[in-house]
Amino acid sequence: YKLEFLIPILLSLLFWIISSDSSNTNEAGSILIDSFSTNIIMCLTIVILLKSKKGLIGNFLNYKHIQHLGLISYSIYLTHSFVFNVFEIPVLKGYSSNPIFYVVLVFSVLVFSKITHTYIEVKLGNYLKSRFLK
Repeated sequence: YKLEFLIPILLSLLFWIISSDSSNTNEAGSILIDSFSTNIIMCLTIVILLKSKKGLIGNFLNYKHIQHLGLISYSIYLTHSFVFNVFEIPVLKGYSSNPIFYVVLVFSVLVFSKITHTYIEVKLGNYLKSRFLK
């Protein structure tokens, strides 16, 4: 586990050094190069952290519930704004200061996304495949 986090930590340190150097320069070209290099370093950090299937992060991503979130993630993306708009009804706005409101909001997004994934993405997708791709 130690080696798994050593390389991303070193890459993050390199990212910090490059970004602190770019704040001292005012040239547009050097800022563009520094921005590009920091993006590459951050991308490499994320890839290295997610690459290991046996490490701490790999074990976390292999949990059944996390895998299921990945399965319905497109439905979450498509339906979250609809659920958020439903929760913006004036009657419910008074509850927005309560932390339980946000738990219910997230739970509602997950339930609605599961329903849309099961009955629209999967069932409608299977029907359309069987109908048009014979």
